[in-house]
Amino acid sequence: MVSDARERSAPYIRPSVYADGLLGLAFCLIYLSTCLPSVLPADNGEFQLVTWKLGIAHPPGYALYTIVGWLFTRFFTSPAFALNLLSAILAAITLVIVSRAVRALTQSTRAGVLAAALLGTSTTFWAQATTANIRMPTALFTALCVSLLVAWSRRRAVDQSPRPLVIFSFVLSLGLGHHLSLAFPALFFILFILLNDRALIKQPRRWIAPLIVLALGLSVLVYLPLRGATGGTLADGEATTYLAQPDKLLDYVLGRGFEGDFFYFINTRPDLLLDRVALLPTLFNFQFNWLVFGLFLIGAIRLIRREWKLAVMLIGGMALHTFVALTYRAPQTVEYLLPAYVLMAIVVGAGLGVVRSQKSAVSRTLDYAGGWLLNSLAGLAIVALFITHFPSFQWLRANDDTRAYTEALLDAAPPNAILLSNWHWATPLWYLQQVEGQRPDVEVEYVFPRDEPLAQSWLKRIAAHLPTGRPVIVDMFFRDAFNASPYFFTPLSTNAWQVCAAACDVSLAAFVPQDINFENKFRLIGRQLLTPAAPAGEPLTLLVAYRVDAPPDPVTAFFAHLVNPDGRVIGQADQIVPTGRYQVGAVFTQRFAVTPLVSVPPGEYQLLAGAYTSAPLTAAGNERVPIATARVTAPDRLIDPGGLYLSSGVVYVASSASGGEAQPGAEVTLNLNFIATRPILRDYVVSVQMTGAGWRVTDDSVPALGALPTLKWLAGSLITDRHALIIPADAAPGPATISVIVYDAFTQEPLALLDAELIKRGQSIPIGTWDVVAR
Repeated sequence: MVSDARERSAPYIRPSVYADGLLGLAFCLIYLSTCLPSVLPADNGEFQLVTWKLGIAHPPGYALYTIVGWLFTRFFTSPAFALNLLSAILAAITLVIVSRAVRALTQSTRAGVLAAALLGTSTTFWAQATTANIRMPTALFTALCVSLLVAWSRRRAVDQSPRPLVIFSFVLSLGLGHHLSLAFPALFFILFILLNDRALIKQPRRWIAPLIVLALGLSVLVYLPLRGATGGTLADGEATTYLAQPDKLLDYVLGRGFEGDFFYFINTRPDLLLDRVALLPTLFNFQFNWLVFGLFLIGAIRLIRREWKLAVMLIGGMALHTFVALTYRAPQTVEYLLPAYVLMAIVVGAGLGVVRSQKSAVSRTLDYAGGWLLNSLAGLAIVALFITHFPSFQWLRANDDTRAYTEALLDAAPPNAILLSNWHWATPLWYLQQVEGQRPDVEVEYVFPRDEPLAQSWLKRIAAHLPTGRPVIVDMFFRDAFNASPYFFTPLSTNAWQVCAAACDVSLAAFVPQDINFENKFRLIGRQLLTPAAPAGEPLTLLVAYRVDAPPDPVTAFFAHLVNPDGRVIGQADQIVPTGRYQVGAVFTQRFAVTPLVSVPPGEYQLLAGAYTSAPLTAAGNERVPIATARVTAPDRLIDPGGLYLSSGVVYVASSASGGEAQPGAEVTLNLNFIATRPILRDYVVSVQMTGAGWRVTDDSVPALGALPTLKWLAGSLITDRHALIIPADAAPGPATISVIVYDAFTQEPLALLDAELIKRGQSIPIGTWDVVAR
């Protein structure tokens, strides 16, 4: 009797509470196991630095995120990892809130968990859950707003308290103060409130409390002028004027410096708007799979039929946010869409709840069977997404690429150097210096875009620093502009160059001495094998030092070959050098990235070197001579999709067209398909060239019109990349060929083609031939 009484008096914990706890714990562990361990590039690295230093990030400033991040990172020895971990925790909380919102809609715990798990295993949500970023808080605020409004709409009949709307107003204000992109779904949040409580329009007194807390939530923005006045990290001096000039504070928090990017594909490039909209299938497939799209359609239909007001809020908010993101010029389109993914997951969940039919027993049975079928399909979609994505995120965790590169760059920099950097590498370099104390003697300067070609901005910064006598390093290379400049560029042991007004002094201390004479014109005097072993399909990096022994030709091509025991080339790299600028006796170095074909079996292989002008330059009668031995290991790839392999995990699959007829002035449109064999660690640009008799047109762009940079690709990511080429109006009739080159956005080095036949022809992928015919 006593035990029965105790059991009856014990508080009852609903199964849904256990479900929430297990869901949050499971995804927290998943994200923790794939959380990136260290410093990150670009904006992510900026946030890792700014939160630790309690500074000011780029507009709109992210005051709330900075304060919360600063508090959170105090408990960890590695601020970079701590901020990555914060995203994992926020992501898990977001999923729990999404589950609760769906449960409130459907009265189904299972539907809530499945909808949240679909969101949690999607590409970008998972990626943002493992890195320091400001997208995850925006997703959290989106989920909170929807959850609060769904609960409010369900309780209105029995509870007319203003408290739910006051809480919603506070959460919305925090979200808007964090990032204004929440304003687009917020328009539909407000519409949902008015549709459910039309009396609000005639009762302005009821607005007072929500407006007060709205202002209270936005008060966190006061952090920006206060901290700016004390010189917060990356404040750049602008923030000190905020208190005296409130309009500048408003410009900062509204991000008005990016106004030209908003609605760019409407105002500036309307010709590309339909192409951007046509990206939606690619973007959706990149995030989920087509099974999820079917579930979304079912959820949308069910929601429209049964709760049209909620359908307006969720589908309308998702549609508007998606449209704005598509018309915004930025390489993070997939990340800007994160609030839309949250709304979409809730719509999916609305279709997963088992309908409690009041019809006949047969109808109820069919309804339940249909519900269980949908739940099973959702479970299959989750398993498929998890199996697809987990290996990639594990791979990324094991490959600490940003730290490896930036530490190598700082190590390679001469004492007291000035390192001119792009934003991608500048922020982690600052982090290593200001947080970890590495190489404080090196001055890292971010070269930002001005109203001129970017290469010109770099050349101006080089010209400004060289007269100081300090060594100047650059981590970007604009091939045509730099080779046409009066400066000399010497490659370092990483992907960076030292710049000199005359031929740089080259230290050969780390080089293996050699003495190979190329027809008394050049002498190969040393080599340094930076990567003595690499998987097939990944580059072996080699530095080679040459001395000029006779007045050189204006241009000389130097090459390195990797050969099998039969002497067949299984990997090669070429460098075209303006050697006419060098004096006799000058020493210079060249970097070669020799990539073994993916079909090369593991083993030891010879590296050969050679040179040619109009004809090969021989050494002891040979056109190429051995200089080193390198080891090739098994390919480092998570999938094997077939197609034409390029180096570093990129595979060209197919084009939508391979030839045909076209008239002068006509537009030729191509949809190129690429797939990744592993996560991609660099930003690559796709260059499409059409060449006819005496004319050439090119189209260079980040894949998918900038919406899907290669840095976002995981293993199996299938990307459709659209390009449009306009044939010149005066083009002469005749054949015109189209070819494709994929190159590194920072070094302009083309990705090697890993095809035994194409490797002999050059670095471009042949697409096809078009016949230009007269009008």
